[in-house]
Amino acid sequence: MEKQYVSESLRIANDIIQLVKIDLKDEMNRQILASYIFGVLNAKAIQESISPIDVQVTMIRVGIEALGYSPEAATQMTYVECVALLV
Repeated sequence: MEKQYVSESLRIANDIIQLVKIDLKDEMNRQILASYIFGVLNAKAIQESISPIDVQVTMIRVGIEALGYSPEAATQMTYVECVALLV
């Protein structure tokens, strides 16, 4: 996996979180923000031809490190996001 993609993705996620003025303690707000961030990072991945597996692993890290989800919740959330993209 490209380390630059991962580090840039985490930076972008943290930048977005700093810019928005929503209560991240509210689970609905956090899920909406996660969906937005994942969309931004998926677009970046398409531009850079990053593999879907590497994108999912990066999204799990973003969920854990930037959004404060548990590893289990971040994994489940990215699984749901990936399935939604396939439908």
